[in-house]
Amino acid sequence: MVSAAHVELVRTVRDQHRQIDATHGGGSCRNSVVNYLSWASRMLASSFESEQVEADLKAALSDMYQVAGWASHDLGDHGAARHYLTAGLVLARDINELALIAGGFYRLGRVSIHQGRAQEALRLWQLGQIVAQDSGNLAAVAVLHANEAWAYAMLGAADRVCDSLARAQDELGRVDTSTVPAWARFFLAPADLDGISGVIDGCLASHTEHRSRFAPLAIEHAERAYAARVDGEGRSRTFDAISVATGYVLDSQPERAADAGHRAVDMAVATDSVRAVDRLRVMASLARPYSTHHGVSGVLERVGALPGD
Repeated sequence: MVSAAHVELVRTVRDQHRQIDATHGGGSCRNSVVNYLSWASRMLASSFESEQVEADLKAALSDMYQVAGWASHDLGDHGAARHYLTAGLVLARDINELALIAGGFYRLGRVSIHQGRAQEALRLWQLGQIVAQDSGNLAAVAVLHANEAWAYAMLGAADRVCDSLARAQDELGRVDTSTVPAWARFFLAPADLDGISGVIDGCLASHTEHRSRFAPLAIEHAERAYAARVDGEGRSRTFDAISVATGYVLDSQPERAADAGHRAVDMAVATDSVRAVDRLRVMASLARPYSTHHGVSGVLERVGALPGD
């Protein structure tokens, strides 16, 4: 019979894998979390100590599916990522756990945005936003506003980017930290809003008409995020380093771009994350106009030597 103690064990395993993923990248834990999922999901066929224990197990499993999906996404296995995230959504829907449903839409949208599908990502995040608002969970609402800004940046819609980021910041300022679901706690980190703002401003600055305004902002946000990261945020700090390098490229500062680029490559190769390598390649493609610069050429050579598809 499944008891509350079994559920607590699933939660503990989930949280441990989520932390390993955030620190070292998806490759450090994906196989392990998938194996634990196989074991834990078999408990669904068992009897339960109470209806509450059954609902709690489904919630914990739904969130563990998100961990497995996120690790798969980090490894570039987007089909598996969608499989696990959708399975988590099914469980969350079964118990009408709105915060977890919002989290599933958020992560599915992140798979889409990584693949350059801005409109698809925006639709997923807008669906998630409806659910998050219905749940009353302001942290989830803030996460989704910030990510909607990323889709708008990819589409070159600067006014909507600024509006969405302002809404995210406003919601964060009203969050009761004791009510934040496990999947959204990362966004409470002091560096995180700056971190995603650096990515978003860099994306917007890749549009020529927005470059002069948003490239300096990308540098400012990414540098601030990089400096504020703490232990346990290793992968995010790697992404911040890449955002710094990207900002300097877009701001036409090749010397600083080269220094930041080498640092970003050093950090990416120490992180088991295909996403980090993918973002380095985006930075490198933007840096090609400076390929004759001795420092930038070295960064391009290193990025080109990284294992790829």
